[in-house]
Amino acid sequence: MGHVVGLRRVPSLRHVVQVRHVLFVLAACFVLSSSIPLLAQSDEISWFTNYDEAIREAKRTGKPIFLEFRCES
Repeated sequence: MGHVVGLRRVPSLRHVVQVRHVLFVLAACFVLSSSIPLLAQSDEISWFTNYDEAIREAKRTGKPIFLEFRCES
């Protein structure tokens, strides 16, 4: 609890620290959630139609390859 000074109650140091901690966590959550769209990659996907080019790019970027096999008649 706090100490009574006159007719007002002065919050304890522990209470002030807890409130500051909560406010810091809320501010950090807000900053992180508002910066996520800035970190997102482009919505456009560029597909490779040449297998050798795709292999070179996958090796260069360290990403896996997604293969799609189609049979159109």
